Amino acid sequence: MILGVSGWVMLCILELVSSADQGCPSKQQVLGAIRQMQKLLSSQEAQYTQGMRMMKRKLSLLQNTVNKQASKHNETCPKLNAPNNGKKFGSRYLVGHEVHFACDPGFVLVGSNSRVCLKDKSWSGQLPFCKNVNECASNPCLNGGICVDDVNRYACLCRAGWAGYNCHLALNSRKSCKIV
Repeated sequence: MILGVSGWVMLCILELVSSADQGCPSKQQVLGAIRQMQKLLSSQEAQYTQGMRMMKRKLSLLQNTVNKQASKHNETCPKLNAPNNGKKFGSRYLVGHEVHFACDPGFVLVGSNSRVCLKDKSWSGQLPFCKNVNECASNPCLNGGICVDDVNRYACLCRAGWAGYNCHLALNSRKSCKIV
């Protein structure tokens, strides 16, 4: 029978309870069972870590082999440029490689945020571009103010009698301050 870690823990607890004289294990028995479980978990962790290292080595070897074969056959896709007002991450154009895209603040990406070089030497997805975000779309200017969109910001042109970033402050020339 093969047990997972949780199965072993339950088995240890059952043995601990059944071996107790009056149904309650002694402090020494509990501490002994805990030490055994710690040793078991430590061993399981070491085996897991070793397995992960081996898997990483094998994947790295496989990736290197594929890259060498692709470069021998000159299997590359055409160069991709970063979109205006954006960035491109990745500079390898071999079959199977990915290139990622992002836009500068104040812009939104339209199209594919990542593209893969396909076997037919073309790119997956759509050519991305960065579009200016219209900060005026939410109508931030109050009291009849006119919104002027800019890159990553906006400005409000306030009507007479109003002021403030969003034209939210009433200007009243009739009020005066009294010093008391």
